[in-house]
Formats: sequence, C-alpha cells, structure tokens
Amino acid sequence: MWIAIAGGSVLDQVVERPAALEVHKEQVTACVRTPGEGGQRRQEVREFKTTVRGLLALRDWLAALAGDDGCDGGGGRVLAAGVGGVGGRV
Repeated sequence: MWIAIAGGSVLDQVVERPAALEVHKEQVTACVRTPGEGGQRRQEVREFKTTVRGLLALRDWLAALAGDDGCDGGGGRVLAAGVGGVGGRV
C-alpha cells in the first residue's frame, strides 16, 4: 500500500497484520502474518471449506488473529488483506 503526500511524494506503509486469501470452488486458503517473538514474523496458513460452516470458521479465525474481542465498542484491530494491502474490518 502506498500513501501519497502533498508535493507528489509516495511512502510505503508497513502493515502489521497482512492477510491473503486464495479462493477456489470448494476451499479457501488463508495466510496471515503476525508479529512474533524478538521482532520476527509469524506466518499461519489454513484451509477452509466453502460451506457456511467453513466460512464462519474462517471469519472467526481471522477475527481472533486481528485481536477483535468485541470489548472496545467495535474498534478492534484491522487485518490488511488482498492485492496491494487493501484493508478492512473482519
């Protein structure tokens, strides 16, 4: 993701918790990178079925990794996902 600044400069934005989804007819593969110990990055990859139950499990997994416990009035953290780091709430 890039951020434009007045005067035409462009800066790279570092995304703390990027996520990617690969969607197929019968399964979705999800990859999330989160901060780990000692400044390292932790990467998790999981597969989910494209059934209602499987997609709800995907939603719950992503929400848990985003740190959205529902106790902050809907604030929560944001997972950035997709091409070019497009972000959104889980």
